Amino acid sequence: MTTQVLFNQFAYTDRLKSGGFSDEQARASAEALEAALSDSVATKTDIVDLKHEIVSVETRLNAKIDALNVKMDNGFLQIRLEIASANNAMLVKTGSMLVIIVTLSLGIARYFGIIH
Repeated sequence: MTTQVLFNQFAYTDRLKSGGFSDEQARASAEALEAALSDSVATKTDIVDLKHEIVSVETRLNAKIDALNVKMDNGFLQIRLEIASANNAMLVKTGSMLVIIVTLSLGIARYFGIIH
């Protein structure tokens, strides 16, 4: 892949020479400026590489989010099961207490002769 020309080195060198720079000074200045500019500018390859990295990061993040969703779903399922189990236990205890209360009430009523 060819690199993009950011400025015309030859025109720059000619301009410096016409301003009093020696040929060596003008060439050295042009090379230094081109190096500075090319180091600070992203190339198409840099952008393509960055896009690939972004896709990679997005893929990893989506995988982690999916894994967290599965853990959350499992956690919520576990909570629902525990609530259902607690509800069943409360229903059994409430039913048992109701049987005891009715039995005691009938026993008390018979004792006092309210029912025969």
